[in-house]
Amino acid sequence: PVMELVRHDPKKSTFEDDLKKKIASLEKSWGRPFYFDVRHVAPKNGFPEAGAISAAFKQIRTQEMHGIPVTKLGYSQQFQQAVREIVSQDGKGVMVRLGKADLAVMEKIATALVNLCAFLGVGNGEVDLLLDYEFKHPDEYEDLIVLQELHFSKIPKLKSWRTLTLASASFPDSINDLPHGKWVLLDRTEWKSW
Repeated sequence: PVMELVRHDPKKSTFEDDLKKKIASLEKSWGRPFYFDVRHVAPKNGFPEAGAISAAFKQIRTQEMHGIPVTKLGYSQQFQQAVREIVSQDGKGVMVRLGKADLAVMEKIATALVNLCAFLGVGNGEVDLLLDYEFKHPDEYEDLIVLQELHFSKIPKLKSWRTLTLASASFPDSINDLPHGKWVLLDRTEWKSW
């Protein structure tokens, strides 16, 4: 699973105290390997900071957990440097999340992945790729199939990566448009496309 750190409330605690509490809770409830992403603690309209991933993995090591950092193309050089240090110290590899913006420019993906792997000091066999299609409306499942086939053809050396995961969600960002006070069935777009 990909565990995603959520924002903390600065009125209630410091980032460090909140992080320590969340990692300790994760250790109690999950004793297996996992991917850890700090993208949601980024400053508003920005990218996550190097300090967030470094602090998270310091706590993960303190708890003796098997965490693997998650990064994306386009994150700052400082963030990628922090990920490189984590990968070098822990030797567990890295997950690269390819989001909608990355997938929209697939003609550049091969070069970007090669460059990122070289910077992080990892070979393809140490990299887990996550193609994140995010929310897809139930009517879009056939489009999702076409996109997946297109993207598979653009990923360099497809079978050389440690893992390849496709992720999508059928649960919408908001349920305000759905009727209140009654059960609503939502089609599983990602299941249909699989």
